[in-house]
Amino acid sequence: MKLSTKHGEQQQTVIRADFTGGLNTSMAVEDVAENQLARVLNMEVDHTNGKLRTVSGTRDILSTPDIFAAIYDLINGVMLIVKDDRQIYLADFDGNIGANSLGRLSGELYPKYFPWGDGCLIASGGKLQYFNGANLLLIDSPQADDVFVRAGRVVVTFGSTIRYSGVGDENFWADDSNVESASKFVEAGYKDGSNFVGVAQLSNNLLVIKANKICYRLVEEYPRWSVGQVATNVECSGRRSYCAVGDDVFILGADEAHLIQNAYYGNVKPEDIATFVKSEIHRLPKNAQVRYVAPLAQVWCIGRDGFVLIYDALLKSWFERKFNAEILDVFTVGDEVYPVKRYEISGRDNICFVETSRVTPAVPPLLKRPPLNADYYSGEICCGRVTLPLPIPDTALKIFGNKSPIYRNRTKLCREARRKSTILPQPPDEKIFWSEQMQNFWMCR
Repeated sequence: MKLSTKHGEQQQTVIRADFTGGLNTSMAVEDVAENQLARVLNMEVDHTNGKLRTVSGTRDILSTPDIFAAIYDLINGVMLIVKDDRQIYLADFDGNIGANSLGRLSGELYPKYFPWGDGCLIASGGKLQYFNGANLLLIDSPQADDVFVRAGRVVVTFGSTIRYSGVGDENFWADDSNVESASKFVEAGYKDGSNFVGVAQLSNNLLVIKANKICYRLVEEYPRWSVGQVATNVECSGRRSYCAVGDDVFILGADEAHLIQNAYYGNVKPEDIATFVKSEIHRLPKNAQVRYVAPLAQVWCIGRDGFVLIYDALLKSWFERKFNAEILDVFTVGDEVYPVKRYEISGRDNICFVETSRVTPAVPPLLKRPPLNADYYSGEICCGRVTLPLPIPDTALKIFGNKSPIYRNRTKLCREARRKSTILPQPPDEKIFWSEQMQNFWMCR
């Protein structure tokens, strides 16, 4: 006995199950690899089984107008909301926000922050600020574009200088070469005439990104530190357009993206990892916010009007996400992901679509049967001119308590509802699809 088909021995089966290659908009649809997607929105690959899935929805936790930035205080488990006027307000994850401002940012730049002591340090282009869990304090520090902590010292960067505070004291910035625990400073690219774009903190060194497209590495701590050049011709779009990914650094440029590995040494340009998504890179604004979202192993490159270009750090592939409002930033709390919008923290986004590579057979294709259960659906898959329904959970199709409109709605009711329920008033011969009139209905059992 052998398996056979009535449609002949020349039948060819086409299977699309592996999409780990992600988005590829650099080629015609016919040339896209089988594991890549010509279009993909609000979908990602599940790292546990390798299957394509819709992105997880989020919930609204706080609403307030004119958000400029959000700061997550890891030590106290609260948020600091910065408004357009740079005033800072304390907020919690129950949706409460303080009526009175804690103070104003010392600078005009988008704030960078780092946990320290009883709260967090904030750098926005002026002097350093410190939220201690109750009050916002101004520190008499050097000007700070960025801030982090290394070896028990607060570190700020500005211009072409990295300056360390005294050991364990965010208020001690006096340099004394005779005292090892006093404030210290170091320069990268001495006399090269270029300032820092950013400094990325790694486990045992710092990667310094400069405006002249040269990257330096500061190895170890004072007094054994040393500075060396590691890469050239690496463009960074702005002080917000890079992030540490584990012990590597993701850098977004105007036309490309690079992942500089911690073990990378050499004076050549690293490989461009964005060759498949050049058009999407061009859509991103200058100085686009880049964040590593650790629970998802993704780098988010935040664009305009809710668009986010996503780099999957495990698969080394790209995907797209679209929110229902402008996204400013994103931060994580444990395994939870919180997008920051102009008027709220977090939101919902449930629409998704994909387009695979195109298959053009020598003869017209025969679609023998849909691979999905057509009894329940609220979506569809298109194959040429044939539309296949997508299944959804049975519980999502109950009509009792369901306030979804029924005009222009193709969704079928679940079998149980069709068997036990009647929708009135609705003449049996009157079509409701395309009807512009809202239908008044109730359920009778």
